[in-house]
Amino acid sequence: MANDLTFLDLIVLEKVQGDTVMETFFGEIGTSFFDTAALMGTMQVKGLISIKSGVGRSTITRAPEGEKVLGFASSRVVEPLDELDHAIIKAVASGTNEFSRMQDQLNVRSEDLAYRFYKMTKQGYLDYSIRNAKTYFTLTENGFKLTGFIPKKVQEKPIGPPPGIKPPAQAAQAKPMELLITGGEDATKHLPPTKGPVDIKKKQAELKLMRTITPIIIIIIIAAAAYAVAKYLKYI
Repeated sequence: MANDLTFLDLIVLEKVQGDTVMETFFGEIGTSFFDTAALMGTMQVKGLISIKSGVGRSTITRAPEGEKVLGFASSRVVEPLDELDHAIIKAVASGTNEFSRMQDQLNVRSEDLAYRFYKMTKQGYLDYSIRNAKTYFTLTENGFKLTGFIPKKVQEKPIGPPPGIKPPAQAAQAKPMELLITGGEDATKHLPPTKGPVDIKKKQAELKLMRTITPIIIIIIIAAAAYAVAKYLKYI
């Protein structure tokens, strides 16, 4: 069997039915006419197909080697997945989704890789697309489940009061300080507890006395200063 077999070779062999017309076959594999012609020429060199040229019409048929290769690929479809298959699936999940890039990354023979891709697409773990005579692979839902991906749990944010609104506990703690600063009514009853008993009436009396005598003391100080200045000027 061809050592340089590719997955696209297997897809072409599968789609060639009877006498396939090459001039219209490019639509079957989603490539341009020139890419299809180059691909058909390469597959003929590998001995996988036969091309019979005619006036304005060229037909493609599977060669005996192509029949043998396709039959072998079909027989491997029933095989269970192994370590290499899982490595291929994880590589596709990580972004290595083109056949030649996969071969370079895993360092696996093209023929072995082609049969495994064929098996996993038939088993429903991978899907493929063809662009410019190159094959690209994506995971199916079943293939994604084999990657062992575990989504992270979303941590719920604690529910609190809207911005700018203090929690009840903070509001209660802030109330005594606000009353003390603003001189609110009976502010002393909001003072935090002390180590010993506090005579609230005595504290209120002291505050009232201080408010009464403070203006008198200020007046006495001003009068004494004026008297001293006047006496000094008298002797000048």
